[in-house]
Amino acid sequence: MPVYQFSPFAIPPAVSAALVMLLAIGILLTRFSRTSVAMFILAVAAAAWQTACAFLFSAVEERTALMWATAGFVSLAFVAPAAYQFVVSILPGASHRRIVSAAGWLVAAQFGMVMLTTGYFMSGVRRFWWGFHPTYDTA
Repeated sequence: MPVYQFSPFAIPPAVSAALVMLLAIGILLTRFSRTSVAMFILAVAAAAWQTACAFLFSAVEERTALMWATAGFVSLAFVAPAAYQFVVSILPGASHRRIVSAAGWLVAAQFGMVMLTTGYFMSGVRRFWWGFHPTYDTA
């Protein structure tokens, strides 16, 4: 039995992940600076999330869908510190912003490890007519 099947609902996240990465690589190669590196890191986090969504929507089995939902959930934890690092690279230099940015990455890494190793935030996946979607523990 196949693990994945074609789903038209997987096309938008797959295309957006590819476009975000292509544009970020293009900017990184043409203008190498602290800001372009920060934007590239933000693009990688967002593209990882969108790629996981594309595979999640194409999954046939619950176990496979849970793996991609977890991967997307963990990558989503890194979007906020990447966005903050991008903003810090644009704003005039202040040492306290860089310290907060580093702390944000540490907190995101801790949340990522908790999301990856436990079911504390995400309890599983639920099958809809268009594909699987994560279920979150709100209690």
